[in-house]
Amino acid sequence: MSSYALATQTELRRYKGFTKEQLQRSIFIPVFILHKLKPSSRIQSPKSVNVSPCRTIWRLSTSLIAVYCKNTDTYGILSETARSVKYVTCRQKVTTCVHVSWYKSNATEQGFTLPIRTEMGLRCISSQPVPYPLKESDKEVFEKYTVHGSFPRQLIPDYSQSNLCEHGYRFNEGDPVDAGWIANAEATTITKHASAPVVTYYRPTTGKCSCRQYYDGRRELLLNLDNRRIFPYNWLFDILHDTQETRYLLAAAFRSANRTRTVCGQGPLLKYEYDQLRVAYNCFLRLLDMDFELIYHCDTCKDNVDYII
Repeated sequence: MSSYALATQTELRRYKGFTKEQLQRSIFIPVFILHKLKPSSRIQSPKSVNVSPCRTIWRLSTSLIAVYCKNTDTYGILSETARSVKYVTCRQKVTTCVHVSWYKSNATEQGFTLPIRTEMGLRCISSQPVPYPLKESDKEVFEKYTVHGSFPRQLIPDYSQSNLCEHGYRFNEGDPVDAGWIANAEATTITKHASAPVVTYYRPTTGKCSCRQYYDGRRELLLNLDNRRIFPYNWLFDILHDTQETRYLLAAAFRSANRTRTVCGQGPLLKYEYDQLRVAYNCFLRLLDMDFELIYHCDTCKDNVDYII
């Protein structure tokens, strides 16, 4: 434990904004921290603490930071991670409140390094274009899933002699099931209404390299995110069209699916699966092969379209 350890974050959430009086009455914050937060205080601080009257930001532990906002004359406790800073003593606007804004504006000049926010990489194993609208042969597969709900349980990559690895070698045409070329034996097909266990396979090359051909899913209308999570096109198309018609966000689609799964199915998706759905949906949008001349055609303006809304 750090010598500047505070109360737990649950205890800190009792406060919406720290004022001087609240801090002085608080039994959770040690006296020497009070002095660090308010240099004009008459309380004696340890000799090891170097207090500057111009300082408004103090590190209390490895993850907690105290901030005095001069604009509102209030104190706040921030929680810092490698990706973000949030206010742990406020229930609203935890990443954009006045204390977080003050910290971001003054952290550098007071010797603090702002965290670098990184976005999750939008990459998936599936790479073949998805025609929009679907071809007639694809519509038959789509109807089979919609009416009968029968998704394949063994996901085997298609073999083609023209498909070569980056080193110029063909992939093995053997049976991945018999050969035991398993990419993931505990993969899951995640749909709007249920999840089902599946097995994903790969094909090794015939050369000396270690390249592998993984399951793409285009023929079965399945998007292979990472050999562990498989998303069917029918749910992704639903999200796309619902977004177009109702303007609701992807998070709303996730909550709607969870309500249906809770009431009618096997229970809701876990919270971390929202990020997986977000990546899968964004990858799906990038794979869509649209005829924009057809999709954005206007019968009135013909080729002289000034605005697309």
